[in-house]
Amino acid sequence: GHGHVGVVSSLAGVMPVPFSGSYTGSRYAIHGYFDSLRIEKLHTNLKLAVTLLCPGPTFTEFLQEAFTNTPGEKYGVSTSSADSRMSGERCGYLCAVALANETDESWIAIFPTLLLTYALVYFPMLSKLAIRILGPMRIFKFRDSRTEPFTEAKKEN
Repeated sequence: GHGHVGVVSSLAGVMPVPFSGSYTGSRYAIHGYFDSLRIEKLHTNLKLAVTLLCPGPTFTEFLQEAFTNTPGEKYGVSTSSADSRMSGERCGYLCAVALANETDESWIAIFPTLLLTYALVYFPMLSKLAIRILGPMRIFKFRDSRTEPFTEAKKEN
């Protein structure tokens, strides 16, 4: 009569990420599916908690293994100690806290990514204006947690 589903999604399920349309779309779909499931089980005999875990940039090899628009080709970008990312340990700890407290949705990231997420969700009109001013390339740098200029090699991917 009771259950708890923990789902690892991404901040890409909360805010749009340039040059990651398929990934972002799949994360939005996960959010829609599990939000619907949570609502469907509200007034039933099955008490079901659903926690959506939404980590932002984390020190993993995600970008190393991510695919590009060319079949069989991988993105191939490794993380660097200079990247603005959260540690895997910190991400795991925050996921455990969210699960233990049965939160509906937990955004897990460091500054400035977390601040940008709050701004996009709670101030959408201002955020859209800021995105137009910043442009997709600067937002792209947030996705990859990089500070170096955007290179042609990355642009092609």
